[in-house]
Amino acid sequence: MPMCIANSKGFLSPDEKEQLRSILVKLDKNKDNRLSWKEIAAAFKDQGMSMTRWRAIRALHHADRDGDGFIDEDEMKELVRHVAAKWGVSLD
Repeated sequence: MPMCIANSKGFLSPDEKEQLRSILVKLDKNKDNRLSWKEIAAAFKDQGMSMTRWRAIRALHHADRDGDGFIDEDEMKELVRHVAAKWGVSLD
């Protein structure tokens, strides 16, 4: 199921926030409430796409605002935007 998280006003509705939360929960294989570069790469593999370690790490670093090396719930919106803009795919 494709997702739509962008809106022209730059903020998320409650439904959009819940959609991002559900994506994070689905992709979070080890259930630590954050995504590693390995989990990002696995999400692409699940979509039938190949993603190099470099691309997964680059996507993570683009969205990782606090610099902890993981994508948390607050950073998911930027990760999804980056992936959609760079590679035209969605993480769903």
